[in-house]
Amino acid sequence: MKKLRVLLVDDEIMIREGFKRLFDWDAHDCEVVGEAADGMEALAKIDSLQPDIAIMDINIPIMNGLKVIQMSRLKHPDTAFVIVSGYDDFSYCREALRLQITDYILKPVNYEEFGTCIDNLKIALFQR
Repeated sequence: MKKLRVLLVDDEIMIREGFKRLFDWDAHDCEVVGEAADGMEALAKIDSLQPDIAIMDINIPIMNGLKVIQMSRLKHPDTAFVIVSGYDDFSYCREALRLQITDYILKPVNYEEFGTCIDNLKIALFQR
């Protein structure tokens, strides 16, 4: 089975490292192909790496995660976005829904919940 390509976007290196070390990507048929610490870097990595999934924080420097998703949708409509954020503000959730994100997971991340999200996403992507 083809592994899904994942991009991690968060300005906190400890969050990105936590995702890489604490979540068993292989068990979910995924591989982390890149990381970004701000919105401009995220856009560039989405363009160059063309990930299947982007795990995106909202509150990142230069350009927030929601704007990155909005801009990426134009060139990469098949990339799936999962927001992982410390913000449970409904306005963020509403905007994320408008951008057709796959899931919105609050920090601190429950890796069991995250694994279920990735597995459901994997099924949906392979059915395309």
